[in-house]
Amino acid sequence: MAIREKLERLYFAFEDRYYAALDHVNKVIPIYKIIDPIDRHVPSFVLFVLLIFLVLFWFFLWPLLFAVQQEYAFTTSIAVIDAETSKPIPGADVVLYIPKDNNYFKAKTNEQGIVRFTISTKEQLATLDASLSITAKDYEEIKGKSISLSNGEKYDFKIKKIGIYFKNVIEIYVVKNAPSSEKIDDRIITITFSCLRGSAPNTIIKHGLEQPFKVEKPIGCEGLSATASAQGYKPETMSLEGKETVIFKLEPITIVEKTGTLEVSVTEHDSTAAEDVVVRVYDASTNSLVTQKTTDASGTVSFDGLKPGYYDVVAISNDNRTESKQNIKVNAEEKTQLAIKLHAPEPKFNYKLFFKIIDSESKNIVPDADVIVYMDQYFMKKLRPDQNGIVSYLVSEADKGKSFKITVIHPNYAIVTVTVPVLEISVTTPTIVEIMRLSAYETNYAPVAIIKANRYYGSVPLTVEFDASSSFDPDGTIVRYEWDFGDGTTDTGITKTKNFANKGTY
Repeated sequence: MAIREKLERLYFAFEDRYYAALDHVNKVIPIYKIIDPIDRHVPSFVLFVLLIFLVLFWFFLWPLLFAVQQEYAFTTSIAVIDAETSKPIPGADVVLYIPKDNNYFKAKTNEQGIVRFTISTKEQLATLDASLSITAKDYEEIKGKSISLSNGEKYDFKIKKIGIYFKNVIEIYVVKNAPSSEKIDDRIITITFSCLRGSAPNTIIKHGLEQPFKVEKPIGCEGLSATASAQGYKPETMSLEGKETVIFKLEPITIVEKTGTLEVSVTEHDSTAAEDVVVRVYDASTNSLVTQKTTDASGTVSFDGLKPGYYDVVAISNDNRTESKQNIKVNAEEKTQLAIKLHAPEPKFNYKLFFKIIDSESKNIVPDADVIVYMDQYFMKKLRPDQNGIVSYLVSEADKGKSFKITVIHPNYAIVTVTVPVLEISVTTPTIVEIMRLSAYETNYAPVAIIKANRYYGSVPLTVEFDASSSFDPDGTIVRYEWDFGDGTTDTGITKTKNFANKGTY
């Protein structure tokens, strides 16, 4: 009862305030003219309270109780196409299952072979995972294929007719992985195939000259891939799905070959080390230059990393003296040592004997005399003056300090032997050599002996070949040759071979 009394007092208190407020309003606006007719049937205060509750309900309770859920539209299109003719297939049943919402959507393709789906989602999505099934008369069925759809995108699906073999011929090339992309056509190539599902084609084992290789994708083979390999190359695997031409680029296998070393020692003719000599190494089979280096102070140079085989070696000095060795064998993981000895340098002729032969009385030239040149005690050469009576004989740098004598022989002149000076090569004024004319009774000359030898010194036993064929008789004919070898032995004949068994000067 206490609660009811409190509610009644509260009601009447608000009612008094309500009418008090109306009294104030009525002073300005005659509101009772509107309120009094209402009060005769229903107290206007009650209507006022109801109105207040309705306003509060509208603003606060209505949105909570009857809130409108916003939805988003996800659209996608599926095109069904004949795999062999690429023509659209109308009337195909297409079923989309959305696992996220556990909803199925089913429709038939139109004349263009397309079906459009609009899927309501509670949130805005860019992609949607789905399961696709396609059924069409006389065609193989696609059942429960998992796909990921993008909002607003169209997807093409090719299906094959039942009982028709789908020939997908693929051309395969195998080339070198190089800028030139040359075919590997010098060896056997092996191509193996595999499928994620179904049976794979047979392995291809053919020579590279038979490219391009052709393979037919078997019916039912999904995820077709191939691996190409060839001796000396790294194998490569590629997917063949959806391709008509495939090019395998194989990387050559780098094989570290075992090599050998060639050490070359070059010496001068006197066995001293030959420095700064260019040593060139050539392939003996192709004559192509392989490498070259210059000898160090010890006359040695080493060539590392040479392939096993045969090489020709050429040594070239600064003054262009050349020596070579052929077919030098180099073995793997071994050092081959080679010694090359340079021949003596060619003498430089910066000096000369330069003289004119004249008659001692008339001072006229004598152009038809015979001139024998000796260096120290050794015969060097037999010469004749030119039309001006001049004789020139070149002398090397090494011989310029030696003694040179000449013997002049003429049938009408006395034989004379004189020493002639060694002159600079640039001298143009000859040394004068005078010879005396003989009277008639003095014209019987003795023969002139000219002896040549192939050796003038050496180690014992020393075999020397002597030759006197250049000897002559100025006014007659030589009738006999007699030899005295200085060791107590003698002999006869134009040429002789003598063996000196003991040391000495003969």
